[in-house]
Amino acid sequence: VIEDIQHLPARSAGPVCDLIDRRLARRKALVVTSMSGPAELRQLPQRLTSRLAAGLVVPLELLGAASRRELLE
Repeated sequence: VIEDIQHLPARSAGPVCDLIDRRLARRKALVVTSMSGPAELRQLPQRLTSRLAAGLVVPLELLGAASRRELLE
């Protein structure tokens, strides 16, 4: 799991790309979270954002108060 990739410094993108490539080669799952989709991560190199965009991208909305309450019950 790589959380909040939007905070990743551009200079660190190379090792993350290598990690993604190794996980794909071994058919291992990888979960990456971000506050925005790959196309909006303009501060990161295209090499990384293209790998992120090649996977399943799912936007999630914050739950409302009623939904949060129901989840906890």
